[in-house]
Amino acid sequence: MLLIAEIVLTIAAWRRGWRGWALLPPVMAFAAGFLLGLVLGPEISEDGAFILGLLIDIVTIGVLIAMVVKGRKCHIVEQPSLGPQVQPGLDLKTGNRTELKERRTVYPKAS
Repeated sequence: MLLIAEIVLTIAAWRRGWRGWALLPPVMAFAAGFLLGLVLGPEISEDGAFILGLLIDIVTIGVLIAMVVKGRKCHIVEQPSLGPQVQPGLDLKTGNRTELKERRTVYPKAS
């Protein structure tokens, strides 16, 4: 059941802007569980292994929930407006290509 929650929260964190960083907590939890079994395998009781595994899962879910709630800040750089983007040689009314015409800029007379 906790695996399903981790998968759902990882997908939610991915969509909140964390992208590849959202995969880090489940991968680290898997690595910690693997190392726990490798290092303490024969020396730890079943109850102890279950409690440590549950603790790892709860921490992982807590980190994923924090990632989902917080979202990732993205830096938006505002660019100056360049005016309407018009493709030269395209008639905007009909959508047909026309020959390029000389462009003239008309400025109002100073008073």
